[in-house]
Amino acid sequence: MTARWIDPAARTGPLQPFGREGESSTLELLERAVDEAGQRLVAAPAQARIQSNLATDLAQLLAPLRERAERAQLQASQRLSERGAAEAKALLETLQAQRNRVLEQSKVPMQSELDFAPEEKSQLDADRRYWSRWLVQVEQDLVQEPERIRSFYRVQTHRVEPLGIAYLWPVTG
Repeated sequence: MTARWIDPAARTGPLQPFGREGESSTLELLERAVDEAGQRLVAAPAQARIQSNLATDLAQLLAPLRERAERAQLQASQRLSERGAAEAKALLETLQAQRNRVLEQSKVPMQSELDFAPEEKSQLDADRRYWSRWLVQVEQDLVQEPERIRSFYRVQTHRVEPLGIAYLWPVTG
């Protein structure tokens, strides 16, 4: 968040954050200033003036920062919810398709009249036993897994804490 700094003695209200365009320009200036850091130092009286007003400046910008963060959090929550719903739907469709394939395969009668080798017949019997256990489990998965995926994408908590504050000070002081 960026705002034009006004000396507290001359302020008629709290600092007002810039809009997106003003913020973009300010961030470009900040990047250039950081690139040039160390070439010029802010005069000690100006540093003292800024530092003495730091807490006030931060307090005045905190409410608009929280408002912006709230909008971003709502947007992120919505997008995560949509993604969770899409992934839950895809999983549900996959499980249903697998269940349907197993059900179709298990309906095929045992072709005992064919001359299966003993190991082939043993494998087919093992497959059928597994399928019956799997069908019981997949019914539970069809209910539980999509909700588990949706809940994974729910925002559990959020917070806003300022990490720092930077001042762009004109070279002229």
